[in-house]
Amino acid sequence: MDEVSKYRLMGATIWLGLLVLIVPTWYSNPVNFSPVGHQQEVEQSTRPIVDQAYTLSPKDQNIEEPQLNKIVESTISATTNAVDKGLQTTPNNTDSAQAPPSLSAKSQWIVRVSSYPSSVQAKALEAELKANYKVAIKYFEKSKVYSVRTGPYDSKNKAEADRIKLDKLLGTKSQVVEFR
Repeated sequence: MDEVSKYRLMGATIWLGLLVLIVPTWYSNPVNFSPVGHQQEVEQSTRPIVDQAYTLSPKDQNIEEPQLNKIVESTISATTNAVDKGLQTTPNNTDSAQAPPSLSAKSQWIVRVSSYPSSVQAKALEAELKANYKVAIKYFEKSKVYSVRTGPYDSKNKAEADRIKLDKLLGTKSQVVEFR
């Protein structure tokens, strides 16, 4: 072995030995490190999340029998006219001709998308979603929060499908809630 290679090998061995001895001591006691860290005390809220249940207005719940018959007859005639004209009747095409949700199902579902302390933020989200969803904003006086919701939906499956789409679109963790 020539002399230059011998010195290079000896230098590399010394550097490796120093790294093995010194570097672990650097990382075992880093500067300004406290393993517990700064912890904030979390206060539990005494306010309820929702002040009152979300319900339909009494005029929507108390539809008289003659009105019900008119709604059913108009739905049947709209479907018959569509078939006579050769249009396909799918659930998406007939949603507008169906009876009101309060008549077609016992329970309904909404998706609580997000809540904001400012009406400006809630209205911005409403404007963004209004083209594709039925959107409503509900204000809670006690907690001073604006809740953005979509729906109502006749089935939980439809509400869950929209919830998944909204979560992907907005990056939120929305909730499906049943109301009667």
